[in-house]
Amino acid sequence: MKELIPIGLILLSTIVGFSYYQALPDQIPVHFDKKGNPDNWMPKRVALILVPVLTVLAYILLSIWTYFMPSMFWWKALMVFFLCNLHIATVYYSMERVRSVFTPMVPSVILLVVYSVYLFVTFRN
Repeated sequence: MKELIPIGLILLSTIVGFSYYQALPDQIPVHFDKKGNPDNWMPKRVALILVPVLTVLAYILLSIWTYFMPSMFWWKALMVFFLCNLHIATVYYSMERVRSVFTPMVPSVILLVVYSVYLFVTFRN
């Protein structure tokens, strides 16, 4: 049942990406420098397929990992959330709905860092 969370996030980000297909420019940014400026672009038809596929691959690899360490499930879910959030933020940035791709990423980064620190402290003790 818990697996529906990351799977649902992947489906949601894919649907959001494709729902804006017509509004997106032909080339969308896929990489950003440390200041948030795009420094690499990709055709939208490739990016909208490649990013969800890479997220699914990450999900599969993390699922193998959590098979051996079930306590890491929420870290896997947060990582998938981060990747899906990045996909949606890139789509919104491409349509100029946000000024920086990093702004919509703040909640997922905070959750990922806080939970990673929690896991580090928990497993260390």
